[in-house]
Amino acid sequence: MKLNKKKFSPVFPSLISFFLVLIILIFFQILPQNIKTFFILNTSFLSPLSIYFNHFVHLDFTHFFGNFITLLIIFSISLFLAIKTNSTKEFNSIFLTSILLSPFLLSFLIILLAKINLVQQDSYLGFSGINSFLIGSFLLLLFFKEAKINSLIVCINFILSLTFILLIAYFS
Repeated sequence: MKLNKKKFSPVFPSLISFFLVLIILIFFQILPQNIKTFFILNTSFLSPLSIYFNHFVHLDFTHFFGNFITLLIIFSISLFLAIKTNSTKEFNSIFLTSILLSPFLLSFLIILLAKINLVQQDSYLGFSGINSFLIGSFLLLLFFKEAKINSLIVCINFILSLTFILLIAYFS
């Protein structure tokens, strides 16, 4: 007698990740303001927590809501297009990579720009950078899928190259 194994949807990992990101965003939104300040990226006083989590902290509800809705729209449209173009595997990889790596990349870029005096602020926060990273990544996915190029390899190479350039610039 064969057991009927149910297969998970190919977008299941991204859906789980997406809901975890939403939970993290909501968690940081409901934190008291004095605790939120520990997670804001301050270029004069860096902490490991703020380098990653500053992108999940928002000034107020309007700031939070705008980024929240933008993420919902980006994720929904990108997921729809990934399903339509049979790119769910690449979609999962890009979404997970964007959520895990882009906060570090964006923070190091901010730190680098502050180091060479190209930015005027001391503190940075919000999810807009990750939203922008997601838009760019998913546009690259669609472009390379249409051009029949392995988009996952191109995106990973792009991210690794950018990381390498940022690290060299920061430590030089």
